[in-house]
Amino acid sequence: MIDLVKGREVIPKKIKHLKIKCPNSNLQETIADVITVYAGANNKSIVFCPRKQTVNDILSTNKIKSEVAVIHGDIPQKQREVSMNLFRQGKVMTLLTTDVCARGIDLPDLDLVIQIEPPGDVESYVHRSGRTGRNGREGTCITFYTQQNKHQLERIEKVCKTTFEKLGPIQSTDIMAASCRDATVNLDKVYNNLNDEILNHFTT
Repeated sequence: MIDLVKGREVIPKKIKHLKIKCPNSNLQETIADVITVYAGANNKSIVFCPRKQTVNDILSTNKIKSEVAVIHGDIPQKQREVSMNLFRQGKVMTLLTTDVCARGIDLPDLDLVIQIEPPGDVESYVHRSGRTGRNGREGTCITFYTQQNKHQLERIEKVCKTTFEKLGPIQSTDIMAASCRDATVNLDKVYNNLNDEILNHFTT
């Protein structure tokens, strides 16, 4: 959010801000791994991309394991509305988008924001990250950076008077732990949706 009275950018305290160094050659794989570990199969994530072509490139790799919706300027408004409704309803858990979704869109149950590169201005970072951590909920924002653009992230940290926690490369053990977590959650959902008649077949 923006503190207009003092004229400075303010990062909401409910959001955990992380950064991960990621060369462009590993971008698609790292996005998929970060979603698996930090959002999983049961939490919503939004991935902000700087260009429409970047959105299309990520989608074409098919590396993200969850269902994905796409919104950018080349997509007709009617299709954008369909994609956003699917995302809001939880029928799609990952949204790939440009800055068309950075402002004015209320997603109260969004758990994870990913920015695949630091934005050029602090206000854009505040608006993107502010899509999560709403209505008293906690949220996570992870920003990718490279050696070439790390100064942009450093400027955001300086202006907002905060230090982002640095993540190391996602390990195979992280992926395994996340998969076990998701499996447990999914089993609990199945169990909780069973009625007594069905449960009796397993308990008698």
